[in-house]
Amino acid sequence: MGIGPEWIVVIVVIVLLFGASRLPLLGRNVGQGIKEFKKGVRDATRDEDEPKPKGQAASGRLTPGQPVDSTDDRKPLA
Repeated sequence: MGIGPEWIVVIVVIVLLFGASRLPLLGRNVGQGIKEFKKGVRDATRDEDEPKPKGQAASGRLTPGQPVDSTDDRKPLA
């Protein structure tokens, strides 16, 4: 499959909007954004895979029936 006329129109519009001199910068910024997004997803997945301390939910809140630590400034759940 070759490049269809739709893609040629899209490329021409992008060049007209941003200018040929700004296209490399635009591509570089999009690439960095994708790289940071993938890193964030990877870090979030890694955080979810780590075991949680006993008695704590995934959000870090206390589970029902768990005693409140005297150094903890949070109030127990009602």
